[in-house]
Amino acid sequence: MRAFFKKHAKLGKSGVSLLEVMIATGIVFAALAAIVGSYQTFLSAGLANAKSVQAAFLLEEGIEAVLSLRDSDWSSFASLGGAGDRYLSFQSGIWTASAEESMIDQTFARKFTVSSVYRDAEDNIASSGTLDSNIKKVEVSVSWLTNRGTTTRNLSRYVANIFEL
Repeated sequence: MRAFFKKHAKLGKSGVSLLEVMIATGIVFAALAAIVGSYQTFLSAGLANAKSVQAAFLLEEGIEAVLSLRDSDWSSFASLGGAGDRYLSFQSGIWTASAEESMIDQTFARKFTVSSVYRDAEDNIASSGTLDSNIKKVEVSVSWLTNRGTTTRNLSRYVANIFEL
C-alpha cells in the first residue's frame, strides 16, 4: 500500500505544477489581452486627437486666407456677404473664394461665410441697427467624418477694412 501512495504522491506533485503552469499562463494571457485592448483604445484616441489638431490648424489657415482676400480687394471681399457658403482655394500663390466645395486631404471640408455687421445707438455691435460697411463678420468651419458621425469646428472673427479706416 505504501508503494501505491508513493506512486500517486509523485503524480500529484507533477499535476499540481502543471496546474500552476496553466493558471500562470492564463494570467499572462489575460494581462496581455488587457494591454492590447488598452493600446487600441489609446491609439484610436490619439488618431482622433490628431484630426482635431489638423482641424484647428485648418481653421487658423482659413482665417488667414480670408484676411488675404480682404487685403487684396475689400469691395470684392465685402460682396461675399450674404452670398452663402464660400470655399477657399489656393491657386498660383493666391487665395481665392469660390462657390465650389473642395476637400482637403480627402478628409476635411472647409467653408466660410461673410455677414454684415450692425451697430446700435451706442456704437456697439448689435443684431440690428445701422449697417457698418467697414466691418464684416467671418465664420470659418471645418468638418470631417469620424466613426461617430460628422465633427465640425467653427471659428469666427470680425474683419475690418483696415485700409479705409
